[in-house]
Amino acid sequence: EIDVLTEKLKSVEIEEQKVEPLVQNASKRKDDMIKSIEEQNQEIKALKKKQEYEMQQLTRGMKLYKMLGLSFEKVSEDWLKLSFTHIDPNDHSREFYFVVFLDRNDVYHIQEVNPVIGNVQPLINELNETNNFSLFVRRMRKRFKELVA
Repeated sequence: EIDVLTEKLKSVEIEEQKVEPLVQNASKRKDDMIKSIEEQNQEIKALKKKQEYEMQQLTRGMKLYKMLGLSFEKVSEDWLKLSFTHIDPNDHSREFYFVVFLDRNDVYHIQEVNPVIGNVQPLINELNETNNFSLFVRRMRKRFKELVA
């Protein structure tokens, strides 16, 4: 009977030796997965933080646009209308606007300006040279303000 038990013990020890590497491998895979999940969680946190910052910036920009009375409207497939209010000190709701188009050659064109502010071609030329749309919008607003000054 001792021989039988000794034989069973040897058999169990052999099985244990076979199973041990499998357990170690599974443990390593588990640790790797935990590490990967932690890294992904960190990436998600960083992306959420970035997204929150971008949303704050957009909200800030929208508030600034609203404060300046600037709005954008797609008039047709390729035309954009930029409207300003808060320019005329006697009528803050009065609308000043222009409609702009960017053609296939990346050249800007103005379709309409209301009220008319005189020759805007130098501003359009500068826009096409510099591609600084923000500066162009500020200069158009300034020209509108000059009408009511």
